[in-house]
Amino acid sequence: MHEINCPHCGKAFKIDEAGYADILKQVRDGEFEQQLHDRLELAEQDKRNAVELAKTQVANESHKAEAAKDAEIQDLKAKLDAGEVARGLAVRVPITGLQSLLLPMARSMWLEAPPVLSMARPTMGPGTALSPSLSIHK
Repeated sequence: MHEINCPHCGKAFKIDEAGYADILKQVRDGEFEQQLHDRLELAEQDKRNAVELAKTQVANESHKAEAAKDAEIQDLKAKLDAGEVARGLAVRVPITGLQSLLLPMARSMWLEAPPVLSMARPTMGPGTALSPSLSIHK
C-alpha cells in the first residue's frame, strides 16, 4: 500500500498497488504528452526558421546575381560606346586627311582655270562647300 497526499486538500490517503500504478501511468502519460507537444512545437519552429533562412539566402543570391549582371551590362555598354567612338574616329581621320590633300589641289585647279566662260571660282575656306556658279571672267 502506498500513501499519497492530495495536492488540493493536503489530506493523505492510502491506495493499493493497482491504483498507484494507474495514477503513476496517468502522470507519466500526461508528462509524456506535454513533452511530445513541446518537442513538436520546437521542431515546427525550427522548420519555419529554416525556411525563412533559405528564402533569405535565395533572395540575397538573386540580388548578387542581378547586380553582377547589371555590372556586366554596363561594362558591355561602355565597351560598345567606346567601339562606336573608335569607329567614328577611324572614319573621320582618313576623311580629314583626304580633305587636307584634296583642298589644295582643288584650289590650284580653280585658280589655273582659263578666264573664258567658265565656272566662277568658289570661295574656299575651311568648312565651306564648293558651290560654283556660272559667270564670265575677264
